[in-house]
Amino acid sequence: MFVACPLHRRLAKLACLLVCLVASQAEARVDVSQANSGYLGRQLYLGPASGKDLQTLSQAQASGQLQRSQQAVSRFGIGAPAQWLYLPLHNPQPLPVQRTLQIGEAWIDELDLYLLDPQGVVQHVQAGDGQLDRQQASPGMGFLLDVQIPPGDSALYLRVATADALILPMRLLDSQQVALAQQISQYSYGALYGFLLALIAYNLMLYAGLRETSNLYYSLYLATFILLNLSYTGHAGAWLWPDSLYLKRYSTLLLMMALAWTGLRFARHFLDLASHAPRLDQALRHGSRLAVLLLILCVLADWHALANHLAFASVLLYTLLMVAAGWLSLHHGRVAARYFLAATLCGMLGTALTDLAVWGVIPFNPLTYRAVDLGILLEASLLALALAYQMRQHQQARRQAESLARQDPLTGLLNRRAFLEQGQQLWQDSQRHARNISANGD
Repeated sequence: MFVACPLHRRLAKLACLLVCLVASQAEARVDVSQANSGYLGRQLYLGPASGKDLQTLSQAQASGQLQRSQQAVSRFGIGAPAQWLYLPLHNPQPLPVQRTLQIGEAWIDELDLYLLDPQGVVQHVQAGDGQLDRQQASPGMGFLLDVQIPPGDSALYLRVATADALILPMRLLDSQQVALAQQISQYSYGALYGFLLALIAYNLMLYAGLRETSNLYYSLYLATFILLNLSYTGHAGAWLWPDSLYLKRYSTLLLMMALAWTGLRFARHFLDLASHAPRLDQALRHGSRLAVLLLILCVLADWHALANHLAFASVLLYTLLMVAAGWLSLHHGRVAARYFLAATLCGMLGTALTDLAVWGVIPFNPLTYRAVDLGILLEASLLALALAYQMRQHQQARRQAESLARQDPLTGLLNRRAFLEQGQQLWQDSQRHARNISANGD
């Protein structure tokens, strides 16, 4: 049996130190003294899948086992296991630097941040909506974690876990950048909600006056989208149900399904599928009910990963079905279907881009993440034109029916009904003013 002598042990320690030194020199550390609002994904190092605690990750980092991320925004898909991340930092200034780490989306369940320097753990922050005693997400901004970065070399170790889509946009911002980002977020979401609420109010007033069900279902569709947007951006968790872990866990998935259901219901009534495409109308009605029941079953059984896949797949399928219904109605000569088809194509593109970006299929960036907002704005505007065109068609048809009821279709002369209506008015005028009237039979 080989027995290591003191010299061998000293040489082994020296080799380990050299490995750590080489690894630290190879790391591209983030200079926190420089203002930079870009995503930090490509400067992150991913921990091993077997990493269970901070000590395991630090040992893996010291031995060079961490793999550098190749994505600007790290994505791990739906139902991914907990992930450990490592971000090396450098502060060339003699005093600590205050920075805010903007990370993740509002649906992250657990987020543990450790700030370490050569002496050990400097700061530990716990966040996530999986527990109410953790720091919660900032509406529209993800999680904002304040860190005091010491002089010299340091590092951030992060553990993140969620049952939803694990996607981690990460930026290290100063106070001015945080204030600007919050201002942009507030103005953009305010404009979005204001525009959609105005459309809802307008269509509800039309429904109250005309009793046209398409206006009612369109209002429900827009209201569902607003609730969905409030849910996945963290606004609803902060304002509407701050103390409900159940709603924070499942509200987004349930509202995604509700959006698909209300959208298909509006499409069926607006396009009048029951009259010219009864089979498609019946398939959409039964299929949407089945999807809703399956999602409710997953929620009741707490099958979160399956509920995620079902909700995302339903939204993608819903956008395709909306386009198919519009195309079929246009083929059957429905003129209003032109507006509907153009609107649904805009909505489909925006919804699909956001859905695929969150799912991890396409790159995640502000444009792809907010694509659904832009798509719904275009869709809502075009659908408003479609409803207006449909209203004009109904008014024109009513005027035509009234004209046919008063005129002979062959000669164009007024009929008995028109004579009685006009004669009744003349008779009332003569009685009121005590004047004689007569009729000429020529």
